[in-house]
Amino acid sequence: MKKALFTVAAVAALGAYASSASAQCAFNEPGKAKGLKSSLVKAYAACPGITFASPNTSTMAGVPGCATPFALSVYKFDTAKGKCDIKTGQKVEVPCSTGSPGNCSNLSLSLKCSGINNADGVTPNNQSGWNLNTVARATFNDNSNGDMTVIDFPAQFPLPAASGGKFSGKFDTNTLLNGLFGPGSELPACTAIQIIRLAVADPAGNTFATMGSSGR
Repeated sequence: MKKALFTVAAVAALGAYASSASAQCAFNEPGKAKGLKSSLVKAYAACPGITFASPNTSTMAGVPGCATPFALSVYKFDTAKGKCDIKTGQKVEVPCSTGSPGNCSNLSLSLKCSGINNADGVTPNNQSGWNLNTVARATFNDNSNGDMTVIDFPAQFPLPAASGGKFSGKFDTNTLLNGLFGPGSELPACTAIQIIRLAVADPAGNTFATMGSSGR
């Protein structure tokens, strides 16, 4: 957790908890949006992109495509039991669980992966160096300057070493921000987070999996 990129913490710290006296929160959001649950799928190169300069095939319906699919990571899911699941949640804490005065918004994130094999597709992975990478866009009621959307910020959350092809991790913004900046650095109670990108990176730093769905 302490290795998480300072960018996310520095940006989030700008929105130190808002007191009721400065409440605004006039931007539009749904009444309830508690978070998301999603599966992750293997990540492949874009078409066209760095790997494919231009499409080299097409579908039966004539849609341009690139063949053969190029995986961004050499590591593989076990096709029978491999999976990665992600869950995010957000809770307004009244009062903030860290002990800081006022209320705060605590965002949690949990990841669980299993059936992750080495490049041979058979041997379960036991390496360290896996990371959960995110890019998020925050809109909140800043305690000093009111409602705003801050610049997109990246964060990297180190995951425990894989064991038998399994690894998992749980993170939350209260723990992250307090560890870096101390009490008072929590997100404001009025906070909305857009997930721009979420992916698992392999020990080499390549994108292994990203949110999606699949079927066979």
